[in-house]
Amino acid sequence: MQRKKISCGKRYYEGVRKQTTVCLVIAWFLTVLGAAFFLVSAAFFVQSGLEGKIGRSRTELFDPLDTTGMDDSYKTMRIRTMTYEFAEESLGTYYYCLAVTEMDELRIIRIREDHFKELQPLVDYMYEIDSPKPEPVEVRGTAGLICEEVREFALELMNFAGGEGDMTYAELDAAVGKCYLDLAGVPRGGENYGRAWSMFSMAVIWSGLGAVLFITQIRRRKNAALEEEREARMFSDVHQYMEAGETTVEYDAESAAGLRPEEPEEVRTGSLAAGILGALGGALLGVILWCALGIVGVIAGIAGYAMLNFALRGYEKFYGTADRKGTAICILIVILMIPAAGMLQYFIELCQMIAETETAAEAFRYTASNFFLLMRRGEVWTEFFKSVLIGYVLSFICSGQLMREAFRRRK
Repeated sequence: MQRKKISCGKRYYEGVRKQTTVCLVIAWFLTVLGAAFFLVSAAFFVQSGLEGKIGRSRTELFDPLDTTGMDDSYKTMRIRTMTYEFAEESLGTYYYCLAVTEMDELRIIRIREDHFKELQPLVDYMYEIDSPKPEPVEVRGTAGLICEEVREFALELMNFAGGEGDMTYAELDAAVGKCYLDLAGVPRGGENYGRAWSMFSMAVIWSGLGAVLFITQIRRRKNAALEEEREARMFSDVHQYMEAGETTVEYDAESAAGLRPEEPEEVRTGSLAAGILGALGGALLGVILWCALGIVGVIAGIAGYAMLNFALRGYEKFYGTADRKGTAICILIVILMIPAAGMLQYFIELCQMIAETETAAEAFRYTASNFFLLMRRGEVWTEFFKSVLIGYVLSFICSGQLMREAFRRRK
């Protein structure tokens, strides 16, 4: 009978150790890179906070032609009348109106719904003949560039109001300038604020990748070491039998399998509740990775794999062993966590959008109290369900092998 090789061999295990060592070095590098991005983002946040604090203490006249330092201080102007909104943003939280200054100059302003109550007399004076003439009102905010869509709607309004319909974009720009006054705007750190969020997103991505790579390679190295130890014990027993002359056996792959020492039964050391808590904690790590990838525009299917992997490891760590019941619980948790991660991603994106004109605390409070209203106004529920469906498909495609191994190996 031809003998078959039953040992992976010392060279194989040395190769595994070398490969995992290289991967651990890469994981360490990614983690250090993520930490560096965290430090840089913290520095930018601090700098933008200081710049915003200084800017909120300064006031200057609004110049619609000045595109520098648009949000580094409060801009002010006095208006005597204004129109209703001629355009609104997709979320329905901000509106664009035309205002007339004391010097009879046209300006575009961006306001929230609550500003209409304060400025209603100016609107009434524009549309109602019998409305009393109000006193000019000083408004303040930050400047912003007029986008192409707002210019288009403003031109339509001007042509409709003028009745001739021949006003050009060049004439509109000469009349209203390049910038609008955002009455909801708050001075902040300018470019440093955007840089801070960009650096923070990169930090989360690199740190998450480093953590995933570190955990998988440590587990791979541990499994290889256990396999090598079992194989060494098996050959030691065979060698002792042959030296004692008790028996002579031809060892092929099938008979060698019977010589492997029995693995000790796994002993449960924790409660089921502890295992579920561990699975939830592991899944939350995957949620963080999901949000980080989604914010930077990456379809986060790979995060579903990480979410399930972390959940299984957390369950095994706190329950003491891994079984099919725990695997099913982890899969159920991931099924529930994916839409939760999608909602958290949209919540963060809405906070970032509103934080462009508000303080971070105000943006968080407003988004938390109006989240479902903002989602409905922005008509993004369809996109949300679409992204969740894509996430499910990609997650379970990426995690298919992991789930099969989990159910096969865990009794």
